[in-house]
Amino acid sequence: MHTPYPTTFPLDDSLLIWDKLTGKDVPWTDLAHAEWELQGFLFGQLLGGGPPWTGEPVAPYEITQVELANTLKECCDAVESQSELVQGLPWGKLLELLLKLLPLLLLDEKK
Repeated sequence: MHTPYPTTFPLDDSLLIWDKLTGKDVPWTDLAHAEWELQGFLFGQLLGGGPPWTGEPVAPYEITQVELANTLKECCDAVESQSELVQGLPWGKLLELLLKLLPLLLLDEKK
């Protein structure tokens, strides 16, 4: 039996990632764990374990830390305020951005 994906948005972990993306010093071990938690939640949203993202598919494109930070902050704000927007958040887009950019941040931290 596999460990289930997290079913609630990992707000603290997401804010830690946001801190790193906006230039704050975050230990790479904490960043790696936060990324693991958030990616697990996002996979759960897209593959099962939560309400699925119903937005448009995301085409491959180049991203920046600022774009990822803005998308992540949008999700954190909606979850924090318990907004009805949570159901329409771009989980797929956020997962794609994380999978592309955060490994680079982790590698940079290990140098």
